[in-house]
Amino acid sequence: MDTKDSKEQQIAISEFKTHCLELLERLRQDGGEIVVTKRGVPIARVSPIRKDIQPLKGTWAGMIEIKGEIVECDWSDLWDALK
Repeated sequence: MDTKDSKEQQIAISEFKTHCLELLERLRQDGGEIVVTKRGVPIARVSPIRKDIQPLKGTWAGMIEIKGEIVECDWSDLWDALK
């Protein structure tokens, strides 16, 4: 198996068939891609399925409640240096 420093590796189809499950598990854990070759010619690219990234907007909706003014607050009474 030819492992490069980058996250892509090229591997012969016979080698891929022999180590398929191991290679797929490694992709799941580490990411990256495998280019499968037949007689040195790339024939397929194997990569893990990306999980959709959930947007942060609305994550805390219904879980927190803001009480009072949060934009223009006077915190000087909490800081000794400002007294």
